[in-house]
Amino acid sequence: MQPIIRFFIIVVLLVSLVETSQAAEPTYEYYIPSGNIKRAIFSDGNIYEYKDNDYDFSDSKGRMYRRALQNGMYYSSPNDSDFYEGHDAIRRQEKHYNDGTLAEYALFEYDGTFSLISRKELYAPNNVLKEYYLFTEYHPEPDNFLVRTQERYNPTGVKLGIYINDEYRAYGFGFDKLVFRQREFDGKGIFVAQYKFYYHINSSLVSTQEIYGIYGVYGGKIDFAYFGGTDVVRYKSEYDSANNLVMVYEFDMLSRIIRKTFPNGDYIVTTYFGTSNLKHVD
Repeated sequence: MQPIIRFFIIVVLLVSLVETSQAAEPTYEYYIPSGNIKRAIFSDGNIYEYKDNDYDFSDSKGRMYRRALQNGMYYSSPNDSDFYEGHDAIRRQEKHYNDGTLAEYALFEYDGTFSLISRKELYAPNNVLKEYYLFTEYHPEPDNFLVRTQERYNPTGVKLGIYINDEYRAYGFGFDKLVFRQREFDGKGIFVAQYKFYYHINSSLVSTQEIYGIYGVYGGKIDFAYFGGTDVVRYKSEYDSANNLVMVYEFDMLSRIIRKTFPNGDYIVTTYFGTSNLKHVD
């Protein structure tokens, strides 16, 4: 649904609980004899799979139990307990890398109609809450399923930031739309920056994040590259307002910085003790 970039962490709120995109129509497969949709297949690589039921909206579309992306990642809600009783609305959704590794899972809460998300909690595979989001405002008609304002909190309830999605891209990614222009404020409501997001082809992964000041003055950009079959950043290249390279950061799969490379080729390598963040600099 929407990317939030803080330092080297990218969170893509990609859930596809409702259809918001104006993208090209997918190819549909149907259950027989019910006529309910079995699969929706997009040319951009998105494949949605549904169960043979239809609790909400009478749209011949049941519970979405799996969504596969072009890079092999997939989102999964395989159990009936992963949905709210009597509804198509997802309660729990797992995110997997292309090799099947469970990256994290999310728990969702909704408004009274079970059509708009009001809260999303993100958990590590070991069931530890990492952070959560409150969706406090949606865009007006006809984009009333697109989040406008969301708040980000740490596990203890401290507000970390407020994000206002001013504009989404006109084209879709599967049934989603992707954020184009966003403003960020800190937990106290103080302006941080505004951004423009550009994406890799057939992907919701951000390729470039342009950074602007409060009056729209360009302040530089960040380019991102990822580990294959994941949404984990491997390289982050920072540029100044004249688009001069400032620094290239390399990360491991735990999102820890393992190398900083300066424009002149000098570099700093960081190693860690096991999977902890305890480190020493070579």
